[in-house]
Amino acid sequence: MFELSSGIVDSMDIMGVAKAHLERLSQRTGEAVHLVIRDGRDIVYIYKTESGPMRMSSRVGLRSPLYCTGVGKAILATLPGDELEDIWTHSNVQKLTDKTITDLEELRSQLVEVRANGYAIDDEENELGVRCVAVAIPGADGRAESAFSISGLAPYMTPERIRRIATLALDARTDILADLGLR
Repeated sequence: MFELSSGIVDSMDIMGVAKAHLERLSQRTGEAVHLVIRDGRDIVYIYKTESGPMRMSSRVGLRSPLYCTGVGKAILATLPGDELEDIWTHSNVQKLTDKTITDLEELRSQLVEVRANGYAIDDEENELGVRCVAVAIPGADGRAESAFSISGLAPYMTPERIRRIATLALDARTDILADLGLR
């Protein structure tokens, strides 16, 4: 009971702190911005804001696997290797699109890049036609239980635009962490 209520309070805290930053990020990019929390081997969308004409099919309460989402990969990059392996082993790994990663070594390789860059990319791995830039929000111990993403139509999410959006996302994370008293 305590663990469940603690998770609910933590998600309310992160949403309360992050909401204004994420709305500003959506306005600046013209894209949908999502906030998620980790729930076991999945992520759960707890907040969504959109500022452009395009409407994403995602919704608050939607559950998706960690391994095939940008936010999930951002969170996984903050976890120790044995926990990653346990999550992978107990997940129902399947190809949701032809770009979904279904090989643990390929995922590990991507997570090395995520750690180096500070952000993850979902390149149509969860939904065809949609690319996301995602950033984890680590706690004091460095592990993340939440993350946010900026999602847009794949043709408009060019490598150059992804880099610009990633810079804005990393700045937003810095501000969120400062407001949480973590940096």
